[in-house]
Amino acid sequence: MTVRDVIDYMETIAPPGLAAEWDNVGLLCGDPNAPVTAVVTALDATPAAIAYAQSVGAGLIITHHPAIFAPLSSLPADHPVYQAAAAGIALYAAHTNLDAAAGGVNDVLAAAIGLQNVQPAFDGMGRVGELLVPCSPEEWAAQVANALHTSVQWRAGNRPVARVAICSGAGGEFAAEAAALVADAFLTGEMKHHEWLEAPHDLTMCVAGHHATEVPVVPVLAAKLRERFASLKVEAFDDRPPYQTMTNKGE
Repeated sequence: MTVRDVIDYMETIAPPGLAAEWDNVGLLCGDPNAPVTAVVTALDATPAAIAYAQSVGAGLIITHHPAIFAPLSSLPADHPVYQAAAAGIALYAAHTNLDAAAGGVNDVLAAAIGLQNVQPAFDGMGRVGELLVPCSPEEWAAQVANALHTSVQWRAGNRPVARVAICSGAGGEFAAEAAALVADAFLTGEMKHHEWLEAPHDLTMCVAGHHATEVPVVPVLAAKLRERFASLKVEAFDDRPPYQTMTNKGE
């Protein structure tokens, strides 16, 4: 089996044509004709992910976020792409195409928070669905925090939450469109300050972190690869947020 064989299957899961024009998806480092016996899925090609791939003998890391996004002016030894190349590990990214794909990042997120009757939204980059049991804004924000094992920022709207729009990662720009979808609530990973101010105030808002809204796809993607390639060793890297959260216990 070669890197190309795995890529060909990946491109049925997340067709490159679904990617945004500004994105950089596909094989970013390595030889497509190289043999591969093990693959690692990860959110990011961090040094820790590369070290893990080495430890399990993986010749390919499939990430959501591209290891090369803007053109590189240099490639120092501590850069993940240098480290991967030095270790003979290929890097492949499925980014906005995996966000939009059926069964991809946003469908996994929708399932994680319990949405039913899920439909594409925001030109495919998000989803909209319904809660099995409507609840108050505060109850819904707590459900999201529990489902994604994270802390959240939230703001209550003016009605119970039954219909929810979501966009994993940095989807703050879609808040107004969420309201136009007749959603009661909107979930995303991160929002800029002005996006909070401009978001419709009758809409319950919940921001759960870029990492927390996207990392659930990593083990799901690994499971799909295992199912397709019985002879391939596939490991999901235990991605951790690139930060810690501290709360003010005095409030």
